[in-house]
Formats: sequence, structure tokens, C-alpha cells
Amino acid sequence: MYLRFFTIGDAWLPRFVAGSDGTNLLVVRNSTIDELIRDGMSSGALCLESIDPEEVVQSQSSCYTHRREGLAYRLWLADSIGQWRPFKRITPEAGRNGGLFEARHLLRMQLALESHNALLIAKEQQDLGEFFHLIAPIVETYRNLSRTPFKREITLIRRVILGDAAIRRALSRNKVGYRKRL
Repeated sequence: MYLRFFTIGDAWLPRFVAGSDGTNLLVVRNSTIDELIRDGMSSGALCLESIDPEEVVQSQSSCYTHRREGLAYRLWLADSIGQWRPFKRITPEAGRNGGLFEARHLLRMQLALESHNALLIAKEQQDLGEFFHLIAPIVETYRNLSRTPFKREITLIRRVILGDAAIRRALSRNKVGYRKRL
């Protein structure tokens, strides 16, 4: 079995999420790299903090949920309509976490399909803004699954008045013009 020498991931733990700098996890699986990192910490060249393996698992719990429970649900969906799928070690299972879980995964599947179509259209038109315009309604529906009604209204008003800052930043990095669409 092939394992990477180290893995880096976001530290989704309450004590790290609050900071705006961002915090990453570093999981080292190689003694040479581990020794280099420890030397760097001892010399002050690296500023790292050790955490328990349980905290690492906790920080990635939504990733595990998405992969395990989400895959079980997607396999169940494929089986329920007779669609071919590769064999997986996960047992197909209907969404056991309720309607919100199912809605979230259905939207993720729709987003995966629609993003490819939207990108092809944007490439044909040579307009990255078209991609964001086409995909935005699905993304917004997905985001709204975890927002309160008040937060949804405030977000909508802000986006209508100001546009979407994340889209503007992405477009500016690609040196592409942004057409605000209401």
C-alpha cells in the first residue's frame, strides 16, 4: 500500500477556525521528514504545535462524513435506478441523516455535473464570468441549506447591492472582466 510521506489539511477545530490566518494540520508518516521538522521546531525555524490523533480525526469529521455516508447514499441512489457503478467497500444506504443530508448530497451531485457544462460554455464564449453566472444559482441553493432565513435574506441583499466579492477576486486573479448580473 502506498502512503504519502506527509499530508497537509485544514484544521477545522473551534480553537483554530477563529483566526483569519488559517491553520493547517501536518501529519508526518516518514521518520526522516519527522526528524527534519522536529529539528526545525527546536531551532525556532518552524512554529508548530502537536495535537492528539483524536483531534486530527475530529478536525476532519465532515470530510469523513462526506466521503463515507455521502458515498453510501450515492451508491444507494445508483442502485435504486439500476445505474452501473463500480464495486466499493462501503455498503449502499439511503440517507440516514434526514432530508437536509439528502438535499446536500443531491446538490453536490448536480453541482459536479453542471460545473462541467458551465465550464465548457464559458470556454466557448471565452468568458469566465459566464461560468460563475451559470453555476451561481446551484451554489447559492447549496449555501442556503445551512443558512437561517434571516441570513439568506441579508446575503441576497448584499450580493444584489455589492455583487459577489469571491467571484470578483477569482476573476481578478485570472485577469478576466467581471460582468455583474442581477
